[in-house]
Amino acid sequence: MASLIKHGHLNTVAVVNPINRCPTVVVMAAEVDRFDAEFVSLFAIARQRGLHHMVVKKALDAAGIEAALDPTVIGATSYRRSDISKARMSTAQKGTPDDGLCSFQSRPET
Repeated sequence: MASLIKHGHLNTVAVVNPINRCPTVVVMAAEVDRFDAEFVSLFAIARQRGLHHMVVKKALDAAGIEAALDPTVIGATSYRRSDISKARMSTAQKGTPDDGLCSFQSRPET
């Protein structure tokens, strides 16, 4: 979270600590909710799909969906939820050559 704050992806506010009366920098719950509504981590997608994170990453890369935040700077791979929702995920059927793999494909424009 520190790198998200440092690089301006999470806004902070200074509040007075009620115990020691010292100013403390915090991220408000509404700000965390805003961030969570806009971004999703690679690991969260993989966990939700029940797949290994590298399988999901390979499928996202193949579909041309790029990480929204630089993983080398942030320390985690995150995608915009809107980018993920524009793609549909299909899992290979058992017995096919791609058994166990998944792919994200661009949805046709309507």
